[in-house]
Amino acid sequence: MTIAEHVHVSLSSARTDARVTFPGGDVYSAPIGTPLLEYVKAAFPPGHPNGPILAALVDNELRELTVPVQRDIFAKPVTLDQSDGN
Repeated sequence: MTIAEHVHVSLSSARTDARVTFPGGDVYSAPIGTPLLEYVKAAFPPGHPNGPILAALVDNELRELTVPVQRDIFAKPVTLDQSDGN
C-alpha cells in the first residue's frame, strides 16, 4: 500500500486567512491583508525576551512590519541586536 491509496482529495473553498510561521514552528493565522506587525505582536508580546522586533526576514528579504500578509509565509524576526536578521 502507498500513502496515495489513503488520501482523499476534496473540493474546498478559498481560504480567507494567511498564516505566518515563526522560527521554532509556531504558526499564527489572521485574515488576508493583516499587517505583519499584528502577527508579531501575537507571537512576541511586550516583555518577550526576543523583543523589540523592528522588521522581519520574509522569504529571505528584509520587510517592514507594516507589510500586509497576503499569503502563507515564514518570518524570521529582526531585533534591535541584529542588523539583518542573522
